[in-house]
Amino acid sequence: MSKAFEKGTASITSTIIAMNTVIVVIATSLLFPQSIPLTNWIGIIIIILAACIISINQTKRHT
Repeated sequence: MSKAFEKGTASITSTIIAMNTVIVVIATSLLFPQSIPLTNWIGIIIIILAACIISINQTKRHT
């Protein structure tokens, strides 16, 4: 994680690192026969959108 902070900005790096819970939730739902409640899907979508928005804002600042 410290290597990621050395190479990238903290705002996008911390958001991507926080997405590890999203990966676990989606992988668990695929591997085991359980459903994900609607509130969890809404949270997953918000986290992914936040990571996309932050990365778009960061690339616009550097160009």
